[in-house]
Amino acid sequence: MQTQTFVMHYNAGFGYSLSQGFALAGGRELQTDWVLLAGGAYHRTTQPLVVFGREQNARMDWHQCFLTAQKYWRLDSQKRWAFFIEARAGLVFLRPHDLQIVGGAFGTITLRSKSATKFSPALGVGVHMRVCPRWAVFCYVKNHMISWAERRIETATTQKIWRSYRQIGAGLSFSF
Repeated sequence: MQTQTFVMHYNAGFGYSLSQGFALAGGRELQTDWVLLAGGAYHRTTQPLVVFGREQNARMDWHQCFLTAQKYWRLDSQKRWAFFIEARAGLVFLRPHDLQIVGGAFGTITLRSKSATKFSPALGVGVHMRVCPRWAVFCYVKNHMISWAERRIETATTQKIWRSYRQIGAGLSFSF
């Protein structure tokens, strides 16, 4: 079982600010030094918008479900320190919050946004340190990819492009 806290840094094309999140994953060691994990993660990000001369923050929740394969290389004979790489495949459910705009004589205007589900693969590296026989701490860096619709002024169509966002985090692992 793993619990993780992390910080997300987005491609500048997204326009999102840094966000914090958490994840919970459970898994099993398949062979020596190979682990398969399934889990979920959550974080909320904001995007600054200027509407009628006032700056507001548009909020969006990112819910993830994923499957991860990790490969470990032990760095010492006591198997206390390990380096790992991982490959992740998952789905991201994007849920924007409704945007409230003060419309003067019209009162408050609510803009509703559509939710979306996207495929998001990731690659990561990290270091794992066992602090006692069942507990370990780890830190990692992951690079996620997600397809995004890019709109261009000169054409009426949208183009799908892959953009990345990075996750830097730390966690606690319990073996039972």
